[in-house]
Amino acid sequence: GKENNVYLFDFMVSMKRRFFESDLDPSLRPFLVGGVGPYYGMNFPEFDLDPQGNKNYDEYSWALGGFFGMGVDIDASDNYFVSVRFQYRVIPFVEKIGERKNHSMFEIRLEIGSMY
Repeated sequence: GKENNVYLFDFMVSMKRRFFESDLDPSLRPFLVGGVGPYYGMNFPEFDLDPQGNKNYDEYSWALGGFFGMGVDIDASDNYFVSVRFQYRVIPFVEKIGERKNHSMFEIRLEIGSMY
């Protein structure tokens, strides 16, 4: 069963670089993206005691990490766009948060935005 409740928050500075700008329709904008910054991790154990009978404590820690990925922005109308992004997040904590130190992951993101 579930033993931990891990929450991760990021504070990223990112850059997005478009490519194939002159080769594709302006409503289709592929891009590369990357970022770096701190992560804050919190874990609230589900049980007061671990299987060995030791007390479980809440865990809090900072980590420096980043991400890189690629995606495409697609105009949905004159004012709105939809973005699909495939990215990998690198999240290496020094101390264990929950069941592991490395919380790196692959993500697929769907974003909806407004242009003004």
